[in-house]
Amino acid sequence: MKEYIDVVILVVFLIMTILLLIGNGAGFVAGLNTMPKQEREQYDSRKISRQMGVIFLFIDVPLLLTIILDRIGKWRDQYSDYMAIYTVIVAIAGVVYIRKSNKK
Repeated sequence: MKEYIDVVILVVFLIMTILLLIGNGAGFVAGLNTMPKQEREQYDSRKISRQMGVIFLFIDVPLLLTIILDRIGKWRDQYSDYMAIYTVIVAIAGVVYIRKSNKK
């Protein structure tokens, strides 16, 4: 089971991505679901959900590539550092973009 945990994580991420892309995953967006109702009404939650789905795609594709490279034996330890940096950049850029572009 230990050798398949990365595939399980990828499947969970893909399910979340699909939910977000179809616009039904706004409850998964941190901060949006905890806002007071009056403040939440200032944002387009379907649009935010879809945008988060796109951000998840930017994380899912490299994760899939990582799993494939690891399975065929081409993964190198230095790639882990690059993936961590890439993930942080995507997360920060995504949050800034969503925050600035979704006021009604």
